[in-house]
Order: sequence, then structure tokens, then C-alpha cells
Amino acid sequence: MAPIKKNNTTRRTSKGKSQSAIKSRRNKCNKLRNNGSSNGFEDDTTNATTIPVSENHLAIIAQEAQKEANALKKEVTTQLLECQLVECGWYDEIKDIAKEIIATQGGITKSTVDQLVADLLLRGKATVPSSVKKSFKETIKGVIKRNVDVG
Repeated sequence: MAPIKKNNTTRRTSKGKSQSAIKSRRNKCNKLRNNGSSNGFEDDTTNATTIPVSENHLAIIAQEAQKEANALKKEVTTQLLECQLVECGWYDEIKDIAKEIIATQGGITKSTVDQLVADLLLRGKATVPSSVKKSFKETIKGVIKRNVDVG
């Protein structure tokens, strides 16, 4: 373990992660959560400019904008889910389960990736906290509702 510096940049937690890395991850999660709405998805039309285009071009531009918006929504939703799983300790729990599976299979040389993934999928799904599942379900419902209202 590295020595502790006065600026706390190398201080380690019991799981071996630096406190600055954990703080950085929490700040990222808080920025995602506090993006101006309850789920981080709001239309920003304050900088919109008007460009004269034909109806056909306008339809193409609208389709492309919708595709980009959907991709962004998916990315933000995925990041929010990842943040929730990290904060509740699920990732650390999965790492411990992976180590346990490898040990019971006779070590890293006797374990196969396919078998490890299969075992982790089963146990990983079962260990996701219900609060995270409920929050993610509500986020997805909101995204679907907005897409149905818009489309």
C-alpha cells in the first residue's frame, strides 16, 4: 500500500480504491442526476437557430436529431444505472463472486471465460438490489412515455 500523502490523493480504502477515484465517480453520478430534471433528459432549445430548408430536408434533419437524442438518452440511462450499481456496492460484490467462482473451479488456469460469465450472469442478476431495479424501471418508463408523447 502506498504511503498517505497530505493531499490525500493516494489514500486507499479497505477495497483498495483510491478515495479520489471514488469521489470522482460520485461527482460524475451527481452531475448526471442533477442535470436539471429528475432523470437527466430535458430538451435544450435555447440556442436554436433558424435555417431556411425544404420540407424534405427538414424531415431528414428531424430524423437524425431524433436518432442522436435517443442515443444520448440511452448513454445517460446506462451511466445512471452504472452509478447506482457502483454506489450500492454491487460491482465490488460481483468481483468477490468472480474470485470465489475461480477459486472453486481450481484456479485461474482451470477456469474458462464462458463458464465464469455464465455463473456471474446468474448470480449477478439475482444480487441487484430491488431499489436499483425499481429506479431503473421508472427511468425506462419515463423515456418510453416521452417517446410515445413525441412520436
